[in-house]
Amino acid sequence: MAATTAKVEAASALVWVSSGGSVATGAFSTDTGTVALTSANLLKYPTADLVLQFGCTTTIASTSQNVYVYKRGMNEGSAGNEDELAPGVSNKKGFVGSFIYGQTASAAATLLTSVIENVDISAGDCEFYLENTTGQTITAGWIFTVRPRTLSAV
Repeated sequence: MAATTAKVEAASALVWVSSGGSVATGAFSTDTGTVALTSANLLKYPTADLVLQFGCTTTIASTSQNVYVYKRGMNEGSAGNEDELAPGVSNKKGFVGSFIYGQTASAAATLLTSVIENVDISAGDCEFYLENTTGQTITAGWIFTVRPRTLSAV
């Protein structure tokens, strides 16, 4: 049997939120995506890399360096038109990972960047929500990008 190798193929990055509003510490983002994450653009991509860029006005404490990410399933059920409950303080279902930021002093104009790789998006249509636990307000203007990816034979 011949050995098979695979390569990662990525789709064009989808800028899901291009200029998000501020997110207070302990709060969830309320921005909705500007690009639909649907089977039309995700069908052949079972995973995605998520990239978050944001600024804050003061130092992030070493004990609270995370921005948590939650995924909400959309257009589910037998009729294909039912959505999961949106994540929030009392509903943390759908946790997919954390963006981790090192302790740093950041001016609002300097964007901190972090990546979560290989998030499962194979179930279909979805939305993402962020929970800010950095201890600092995320300033307006943050950017959240989804880069769908798959493996193909070489």
